Amino acid sequence: MKSLIAVAALFLTIGCHQETDGARATSPAAAETTPATTEPTPAPATTTADVQTIDLKVSGGEYQPASFNVQAGKPVRLNVTRDEKPTCGDVLTIPSQNISKPIPVNQVTTIEFTPQNAGDLEFTCGMNMMKGKIVVQ
Repeated sequence: MKSLIAVAALFLTIGCHQETDGARATSPAAAETTPATTEPTPAPATTTADVQTIDLKVSGGEYQPASFNVQAGKPVRLNVTRDEKPTCGDVLTIPSQNISKPIPVNQVTTIEFTPQNAGDLEFTCGMNMMKGKIVVQ
């Protein structure tokens, strides 16, 4: 019984002195004073021959870039690659454009459409868990 108590005390002592990633944990009050992160600026599309091209990557459970700008009335070409499996990112949907396309691993999948009106178009994975935004100007 004494050895069990000694082992438990040892684990508690070690656990109390561990640090995460070399930094001491902060108190909840300190975490509350940390400024909130802002949404990243949307990436611009590359325009060539009147086609707006975006290279979109599905990696780490997110879209990269997660937001980008395009112009209304000009064709958009999304070149989508996915570098992991399994993931819910195996389908990309743009509901407002009636687009739903499978995204195979390590292959470029091209999705083309022309947004007609300014505004935000949401794109998601097939399970609606990963999300991104197309800002149409």
